Amino acid sequence: MSMYIHLETFMTTTRRHWQLFHTIANGAHTRAGLETALAPFTRPDDEPLAPLVGDLVNRGWVTAEEPLQLTGDGERAHAALHEKVFAQRAKITEGISDEELATTLTVLERMANTLEALR
Repeated sequence: MSMYIHLETFMTTTRRHWQLFHTIANGAHTRAGLETALAPFTRPDDEPLAPLVGDLVNRGWVTAEEPLQLTGDGERAHAALHEKVFAQRAKITEGISDEELATTLTVLERMANTLEALR
């Protein structure tokens, strides 16, 4: 990949890609370590991590060998995606206090847990 990141690559980056990519960016990991680190954020219908790791490797963003680390292109892509993710979060939560957001997330988590228990 060249110095710039292709728009279509960003368009095909899912929530799960971001979680995985961001976790790798925060330190080198093994595949098993990623499973453990992301377990609290994993939903029953989430895609398994192995194909997503493979996708990040194929994009040239992550090394194929453990410990998994970002490549130079991966560091640039992570910085660009990080900026987009946090800008979107800022827009979504504009006008909402930290306390209100924390309460909302707590209630939504309880609702999701209740829904999951009904399955």
